Amino acid sequence: MKRRRRNILIISSLKENTGNTVLCERIKLRLLDGDDNDEVNGGQPSSTTTSFTMFDVNKQGYDQFKSIVDQQQLQLNSNSTTQLGSLVIIAVHAYRAGLLLDTLYGSGGNDYNDIPYILVYGGTDLNEMHKKEEKMTVMERVVERATAIVCLTQEMMDKSYRLFDRFVGHEPLKAKTAVIFPSVETTHDISSPSDDDVLKSILQSDDLYPHPSLSLENNLPIFNSYKKDEINLYLLPSGIRTVKDPTYLLDSFIKWSNDKLKLKPIDQQYNILLIVGPKLDESFDTLLNQLQNQGNNNINNNNGNVKNSEGVSTCLLEAMDVGVPCVGRINDGNCAILEDEQLFIL
Repeated sequence: MKRRRRNILIISSLKENTGNTVLCERIKLRLLDGDDNDEVNGGQPSSTTTSFTMFDVNKQGYDQFKSIVDQQQLQLNSNSTTQLGSLVIIAVHAYRAGLLLDTLYGSGGNDYNDIPYILVYGGTDLNEMHKKEEKMTVMERVVERATAIVCLTQEMMDKSYRLFDRFVGHEPLKAKTAVIFPSVETTHDISSPSDDDVLKSILQSDDLYPHPSLSLENNLPIFNSYKKDEINLYLLPSGIRTVKDPTYLLDSFIKWSNDKLKLKPIDQQYNILLIVGPKLDESFDTLLNQLQNQGNNNINNNNGNVKNSEGVSTCLLEAMDVGVPCVGRINDGNCAILEDEQLFIL
């Protein structure tokens, strides 16, 4: 009996600590877990061997992508006498990953037509990229050729229909589109750093950049001798780039905090807005610096999301999982998941 071999090539932007990277790792883990119990064989031990290749569109171009696809096909064909093989491409983002697919399937002749690919929409595909005609044209071709399409929310699927129905046709698009809601799992075990250790390490970090209107020498001594119940920490996890708009709340937050202090001058509580995230746009380097996010869910009292546009925010899902109150900017992605006014405010 021939064994089955499944080669999966995942292509996406894989910058550290970003939602795309987290999503790709989760896809990989879920598919590997499927190898243990083969649903096709009624839950019996799987006869399928799966191998994964992760391709970062930021670091590698079309030539490298085509070379990997050719190598994967050659490997499967060389073992065809002992195993059944298949290559599947999973592309996260219809435009950024789609550029490679569009070139491969458009200029590669018939050599690649038999390779199926699954497309996972990114929030920027449906919220931003379609506004530019040349990007929309690429996405239309990629959506039309896709074997299957994954949307992370019902709202994303509805928007996909509005954007691509005219080009692809509603029934063909509907037949290959599905909603798979993302999920999170949070843990807090004895190996996790304590709340105090995490907060102190952040506040004493050399990478801490207070807002220009704050006096560094007047405020940092407070942090060195703080008591936990004296600090209200508002955590804003965000990639540092324009579309995420991480500085949206700064001035309003400081004004609100100062007004609150004037109303209750004897209330010794300090409000801190902590922006944590990877640097994705050099223009923000002078304002913010990257902070490690390990352990942040242990200490944040409140969680925020202020992005101009959003697909599905992992940090909000995690905050909801641990019962942390959230404040979210009104956009399609946040409105799709934030409904319970007991825990979140839009």
